[in-house]
Amino acid sequence: MPEFQFDKSLVPLLFFMAPRATSNAKDTPMDRLITIEEFTRRFGVGRSTVYREHNSGRLPFRKIGRATRIAESDARTWLEGLQQC
Repeated sequence: MPEFQFDKSLVPLLFFMAPRATSNAKDTPMDRLITIEEFTRRFGVGRSTVYREHNSGRLPFRKIGRATRIAESDARTWLEGLQQC
């Protein structure tokens, strides 16, 4: 039986696939990301409100290149925070 050889070219792929460290424990690599437009339609708020909430630290989002995305878990956490007021 041949001995297993580790392919070093796979190292970048392994880092890409590894779970990322985040501040939100609910956030997983499989968490669905939504656009700002989808967030505004779903929650009935305007784009300025989304950016204001982000700048205040209440609504984190991610930049993927030039695209801005919000994790559904972060959107739920944001909504739950509003309901506690």
